[in-house]
Amino acid sequence: MLVIHGVYHWAPKRVAFRHDYCRTCESGTLALLVRTVDVVHLFWIPLLPIGVWRRWLCVRCGSNPHAAAHTRRGFKVVLVAIAALFNLVAWLTPQGTTSDLEVFVMRTLAIVLLALSIRWVARHRPEPDFTRRLATMPPYDKPDCPLCGSQLLQVPPLVQCLSCGAEHRPLRGATDVFARGV
Repeated sequence: MLVIHGVYHWAPKRVAFRHDYCRTCESGTLALLVRTVDVVHLFWIPLLPIGVWRRWLCVRCGSNPHAAAHTRRGFKVVLVAIAALFNLVAWLTPQGTTSDLEVFVMRTLAIVLLALSIRWVARHRPEPDFTRRLATMPPYDKPDCPLCGSQLLQVPPLVQCLSCGAEHRPLRGATDVFARGV
């Protein structure tokens, strides 16, 4: 049975902005803090309100700028271990239990899976040092709002747009890299 489900993000409102480093784009970008009301739906019928959520989104790619964009090397090594176990089982299968064609296909697939997973680990490119990249990001210093283009009101420590109400929330350093809604 096919069950269509998901989450609606209703009433998106851009409430803040900052210069940030996006791990997906691998470059400095403008990030927006978007506040939404999230509701679980089943067959397009809203059922359960989850609450008000805030998410930082990259302006270029639309993803969370601090979310890991690539598979970690450890997960790749685990895949190699699983492929090696599958290979071991394929080659230790007794000849009389299944047909020769099934054994040949299973052994061939096991070798191909192991070779491809070893190649994937060998070609792993480490991600740039994220905390160092974040430290190089300057705060937003233009006098105009990047969302609506109107004048920013600068009353230290608050920088806020007079027109749309969005505020500037600069990165405070490596301490808030993994904080939610900062």
